[in-house]
Amino acid sequence: MCVRAIIIGQNYSTSIGLINAIGIDGYNSAAIKRVTHKPLFPTPELVCKYVKKYEYVEVRPEEQMIRLLIDHYANTGYRIVLIPSDDYCSALLDRYRDQLEEFFIIPGVKNGSNVGRLMDKEFQKAVAEQYGIPTAGYRVININDWIEKDLDEIIYPCITKPKKSIEGSKKHICICNDKSELKNVLENVINDGSEDILVENVIDYDCEYTVPGLALPGVVYIPAMLRKTRIGRGEHQGVTGTGEVIPISACISVIDRIKNMIRSLGFIGIFDVELFEKDEIYYFNELNLRNGAAGYALTAAGANIPGAFMEWALTGNTDYSFKPRELNFVSEKVILESYESGMITWKDYRRIVKSADVRLVNDLKDKKCRDAFLLLEIKAILRVTRNKMRKKLKWDQ
Repeated sequence: MCVRAIIIGQNYSTSIGLINAIGIDGYNSAAIKRVTHKPLFPTPELVCKYVKKYEYVEVRPEEQMIRLLIDHYANTGYRIVLIPSDDYCSALLDRYRDQLEEFFIIPGVKNGSNVGRLMDKEFQKAVAEQYGIPTAGYRVININDWIEKDLDEIIYPCITKPKKSIEGSKKHICICNDKSELKNVLENVINDGSEDILVENVIDYDCEYTVPGLALPGVVYIPAMLRKTRIGRGEHQGVTGTGEVIPISACISVIDRIKNMIRSLGFIGIFDVELFEKDEIYYFNELNLRNGAAGYALTAAGANIPGAFMEWALTGNTDYSFKPRELNFVSEKVILESYESGMITWKDYRRIVKSADVRLVNDLKDKKCRDAFLLLEIKAILRVTRNKMRKKLKWDQ
């Protein structure tokens, strides 16, 4: 069967959810993985049964990705759908839209804006507030134009985030309890060459949610919500480790506001919105213009958003009916990283994974995919064992 989609990204857990979701609906994929160096063994998404071809492309220069797409996939006789699985690739495809759109179908913005502007967290918060969705208090610090007095005006504790995800790193997402900790973060950002940082008041929230959706011409679908029950910490702050697919009926008013907000942006494609809940008030956190790794849980629950996006891209159909069921899920990747960082034991890891209804990486019992992830588990065990031995040797000395 021919390739109808190309999944482009760096994170295997996000890409594999997209690949499996559209594969279930009969669409085979090619996968392009961004790497700093070619790995010895392929990661799970590259050997998935729905992937007919995979290629590596170096992170820099960015034009290499565009040349690869045009040279290898532009002359098929039909247009292929390009689906980015991370913010960088989403913005990259949008920047080169004029060169690519003759040959490919690309998610994006139809009102003259660009995807990069929509990724600006300050802009997102302003739009959310415009549509009646409250946000935590915040201010933006220009990394090249701040003085220590500015930090006296911050309410502590606070959380720092790159103002634009494509210009910063997740390691700059930090909770700062006082002025000195915030100053250290800003100095690290300067050393890394990033620009603006959004400093946000910390909400002692009761629960955190992801709201996945699909925006098509004239209609926005939000079939269900994902309630996070375990999230990543440290380098993986806020990333979903385990969660539940739940109905939207309990907060239909905020869902309607999100739909109106997405319509106003003119975005066409898969998205998700992060929300915090405190005392039954839902606060906007951020908007992602792509499918998140946890989005596959919604597909497994019976609402295949990526599959619907593919059908719209190839046929123009915008009429869908989603009836997802409730279930719980686990991101093996996030929980494995929790084990490797020493936050949980191997026994805890196995228990958490086995107790889930849906596994985001190995849900389809794909042998090659399972073997590739098994290799990642073995590597994690070896690294943990090596670190324990080093600590023991240091202690014995």
